[in-house]
Amino acid sequence: MRVEQIDIFEYLEQLEKEEAARAATNARAPRTGHVPQPRRDFVPSWVIRVLKWLVYNIPLLFIFQWVNVYTITRGFGGRENGGWYYKRFVCEESRLVYRWEAEALKLKLERQFSGLKWGQISAESYGQDVMVCIENRKAARQTVTKPTYEPGRIKNKFILEG
Repeated sequence: MRVEQIDIFEYLEQLEKEEAARAATNARAPRTGHVPQPRRDFVPSWVIRVLKWLVYNIPLLFIFQWVNVYTITRGFGGRENGGWYYKRFVCEESRLVYRWEAEALKLKLERQFSGLKWGQISAESYGQDVMVCIENRKAARQTVTKPTYEPGRIKNKFILEG
């Protein structure tokens, strides 16, 4: 068996020269400043709006459903009409499951999150409740902002997309 001795510095210089030659042959053409954009006018805007609505409101042809866990607390709405309160929903967990598995997961999550319940939710006292819902959207009931007050009713704003 014969062992050949090489100079490491010569070998590294040779590799650098090969890399420089390879980079010179793969050089890209200079940019001209104008980059053609793909055409987007072939789909009407109303079709895009309808498709977005379908995606947000009908999850994957009714095969999947969201199981959402909410904690419900009391929120102070404002001082109008002697002070008013509203229920504030905060999504703690969301899971996307097959429709036929949703009810079993709901029961499991109700047992798992039952320890978060305490007190009583009313205008006079504080507390927290837990609610598990099967819904078509992720965190569909979550409170985003403080509701607006109108005499006789309160309008609450929810998340419109998941």
